[in-house]
Amino acid sequence: MGKPLTEQQFNTITAQLRKKSNDIAKVAEASGLKVSTIKAVRRAQTWENYQEVRKAQGEKIKALHQLNKIAKTGPTEPAQPLIHEIKPVAKKAAKVDLEKILKDQSYMLSELAKLAERLGKVEEAVSETQHDAIVSDINQRRTFLARFRREQR
Repeated sequence: MGKPLTEQQFNTITAQLRKKSNDIAKVAEASGLKVSTIKAVRRAQTWENYQEVRKAQGEKIKALHQLNKIAKTGPTEPAQPLIHEIKPVAKKAAKVDLEKILKDQSYMLSELAKLAERLGKVEEAVSETQHDAIVSDINQRRTFLARFRREQR
């Protein structure tokens, strides 16, 4: 990131880009600026956008410098607020993840309870059916035995 352009320089470059049909190399050569600067001007399209982009890039670079300083020397006083700003966000994200996990687990437990209830009903139905089958089998055998005895007499 070099020295920021003035509004007049910005307007001159945009006019040159229009004249030379967005040929970045020709405009960079004519103005004596880097190709990346010309590309930034073309992307911004307006002076206000260019200023906002420059401001955002400056903040990004400051944050990166702070993080590099923390990585090399450990936290210092100016870096402490940055760390304190990150911690609540991380805690909130962890809390959201935990809440989501708990919600998912409670849903799974409720589904398991429903399945267990269904299984219980099926087992009851099977046991009732088996009981009925056994009773009817016993009754059939009694009937058969009674007929057999009558015939034997």
